[in-house]
Amino acid sequence: MLSKAEKFTIGVETSTGGFSAGWCFELPGCYALAAPGQDIRARMVLAILEYAAWSHLRQAERLSLDVEQVRVVETIETRADLRAGDSLAFFAHDAEAPTGREFPAWANPHDLALDELRKLAAAAPREMIDHQLDAEGRTIRGILQHVGEMEFFYARQLAPGIPEKSRPVLTEPPFRELQDVHILLQQVVCGAPPNTVVRRDTVDALGPETWSVRKAMRRSTWHVRYHTWEARRSIGSLWLA
Repeated sequence: MLSKAEKFTIGVETSTGGFSAGWCFELPGCYALAAPGQDIRARMVLAILEYAAWSHLRQAERLSLDVEQVRVVETIETRADLRAGDSLAFFAHDAEAPTGREFPAWANPHDLALDELRKLAAAAPREMIDHQLDAEGRTIRGILQHVGEMEFFYARQLAPGIPEKSRPVLTEPPFRELQDVHILLQQVVCGAPPNTVVRRDTVDALGPETWSVRKAMRRSTWHVRYHTWEARRSIGSLWLA
């Protein structure tokens, strides 16, 4: 059971249509979407409970958390289509005050997130690896390649000196390279000095972005989990078609 003394801080993004999204700064990959009229803090309570059960392989019904233990510390208004899964605040302006090295406490959920994606892809029939999953043309191989490239991107935000030749090139089967780049990110995070803060230019017009170890791990874990959900949903829709 989660302790009554535990406190969680969340960032909130509000957008057009009355939708809001929240992410927990302490828990990488913990995210929730609230429809118009819903309380994002209440939704985050459920997301935190789900996350705790997922990351520690515990039963959700044995966990409890009061909404008073969840505190909103950042609210950003954007024009993102949150209902469609888009976000501008989470991916662009979620820099927080740096803390000490936090990766050891996050190693389990980060590894678990990657293992879920790899197992899902490995369990799919080989004919499905390059099968178009949706109208946008996504494939399992494409999702794996995208996740691998982003793991490399996150590693380079903290260690800009990583050579370009370390970028993953997913071949056949496309699972080993994903594991390699995952290990690369782990090595970068474990080797980063405490309270590392790196200011990097973004690829768009949003301006420089501040990165910390906490931020890189939160982004990575959420990103892997999101695409695992996406792949699972798309594969399920094919079987039900």
